[in-house]
Amino acid sequence: MTDTQASLRDKFRGVLAGRAERLLELVGRLGDSPAHAQGRRDVLGELHTLKGEAKMLGWSQLATLAHALEERLAAPQPDLDEAVAVVDAMLLSLSFGTTEADAETLLGTALEALLGSGAAQPPLIHDSAPLGGATKSEGTPTRDPSERMGAPPPDRKRWVHVEADTVDALGEALATFSTEFARFVASGSSTPGAPGGTVSRAGFSREQEDEADRLRAALSNILLWSLELRLTPVQPIFARLAAHARVLAKQKGKDLDVVVHSGGSRVEREVIERLGEPLLHLVSNAVDHGIEAPGERGRKSGRATLELSAKSEGALVVLRIRDDGRGLDPAKLQKRAVEEGRLSSEASEQEALNVIFEAGFSTKDQADEVSGRGVGLDVVKRQTEAMGVRLSVESEVGKGTTFVLGIPAALSQENLLVLRVEETLYGIPGHLVVSVLEDGMLSESERTFRFQDVTLPLRSLATTLGFARGAPERRVVVVDLGAKRFALRCANVLGHFELIRRPAGRHLGRTSGVSASAQTERGELVLVLDQNHLKNRLMQAQNPIDAPTRIEAAPKRRVLVVDDSIVVRNLLEGMLISAGFEVKTAENGHAALPHLEGFRPGLVLSDIEMPGMGGFELLRQIRARDPLLPVVLVTARSSEADQGKAVELGANAYVTKGEFASESLVATVLRLYRDKS
Repeated sequence: MTDTQASLRDKFRGVLAGRAERLLELVGRLGDSPAHAQGRRDVLGELHTLKGEAKMLGWSQLATLAHALEERLAAPQPDLDEAVAVVDAMLLSLSFGTTEADAETLLGTALEALLGSGAAQPPLIHDSAPLGGATKSEGTPTRDPSERMGAPPPDRKRWVHVEADTVDALGEALATFSTEFARFVASGSSTPGAPGGTVSRAGFSREQEDEADRLRAALSNILLWSLELRLTPVQPIFARLAAHARVLAKQKGKDLDVVVHSGGSRVEREVIERLGEPLLHLVSNAVDHGIEAPGERGRKSGRATLELSAKSEGALVVLRIRDDGRGLDPAKLQKRAVEEGRLSSEASEQEALNVIFEAGFSTKDQADEVSGRGVGLDVVKRQTEAMGVRLSVESEVGKGTTFVLGIPAALSQENLLVLRVEETLYGIPGHLVVSVLEDGMLSESERTFRFQDVTLPLRSLATTLGFARGAPERRVVVVDLGAKRFALRCANVLGHFELIRRPAGRHLGRTSGVSASAQTERGELVLVLDQNHLKNRLMQAQNPIDAPTRIEAAPKRRVLVVDDSIVVRNLLEGMLISAGFEVKTAENGHAALPHLEGFRPGLVLSDIEMPGMGGFELLRQIRARDPLLPVVLVTARSSEADQGKAVELGANAYVTKGEFASESLVATVLRLYRDKS
């Protein structure tokens, strides 16, 4: 393989993977109507194109496998389950996480399985063709290009191949510019307003105000278009799951029809990629444990059905994985859960079903009914909820089980209920909010709240987040956090707003209680609460009026935060503001230097790797001006060499982003802070 081919292989790997996904979809359709001549031509045409592309790019083994599969599918009665397994192996070999060695093993195994260990191997298709075109392999019939492709209609969409990181960078740049523009427009505000509200801008003429509003609307549209580029169809992952289900069912001796209804639904690319493993786990459990063997299905058809569906419902895309198998028995689940002290005997049927998501739950006498569903589902639950995805289960004994996943349609744009706690804005994802009520009769000592004839735990949002209770909390927000509902007392609810959210790094989301940040139209920071963290804090809060656990800082202590990531800047800023600090932020060392004199911080928090001037050079500049100013380096780099260099240059502390928790970081700042007022 030449260097040119290696470069092109990296560039077009995703294109070939997309073609393999398309093949899975086409073969699935062919299974519904195997006699359909056009469907057969579509499959063979796509496979022939994949073979030619693989040959051009130097993938000899992939080209050979494609050729062998092409020959098998040309037979009068091809084995479509076998074809699905082979194409699935192709797709896995093209995944970016698969090494060259593993890819060769996958393709070799698939080729051996396709032809049989004793069968004669077809000649290896070598990559001797020039990159500008592929020669016809021996034994392959010549096809009329118009037979497969035809002349494109005038209104046919045009497509381009773009690197995913470029799309992400574009979205990030536009979001950053949108935030900065909002701050600029709001900088002359004379009247404070709620998020998204209209404010008068001192110093602007009427024409300038109108122009600013026009530009803001145009920028909002451009930002939404960039977000569209980050969305991907659900159909390809459904095709892979369907292929996996068919192969697994065949291995288990079960007859299975897989029905797919994607409805053209799309979600953010990163989300659907991260959902791959949880979805695969749920599908495997449905086939392996939920669906009975043909002789065990009683009066039901011996051929089971697995349905994969996606549907837009309000602000969510809802995925459902439904089998018509044996189902789950809530009574038996509850009996075991009561014995283990997990549930009370008065628990509802839904609470009994939800116990399958708890870590370590199992029941020996129900191994055939619940085996697999009680092992690992706690991990699936954590993985999905960490992405803001709601996972629930529905089941009926003898009729089947359905797992339901509710995904925000675009995690970069979400409906948030915005609340103010002291000077900090927090956001609760709208799909978690059941109701917002006002009850002036609430006393400070009440610990429960009656809602829809159900008694809910009543907690103070302020104390839950570590604040002292200040203004009277007369508003009640009822939230559904999966298996449990809570009533939150709040002093200031600003309302629901459609905001662009920016996901936090995984290390920050786990430790700070914040899953993302958003900006209001006026440039105000909104910290989006992490669902799991909030639920854990509420479960732990036995006394809703306990004294706050937050470390109180002296007022007007000033900290300078320097980081090239706006998400990290926002999160660190939010943590410190919540602890009573005044904060300035800068995107690199050059932008930070003027603040040393104008803002006069008592401590600097800085990243190391930043464009322009990085953290080490900033530290040198600071030490040349002020040998005593505390500097804390907050970085993803954790090598001993970096730590040694930080100490040598005079850093007071070195904190790795993957390790710090908000409480310990604030404690470090308080310990090192030097008052310069």
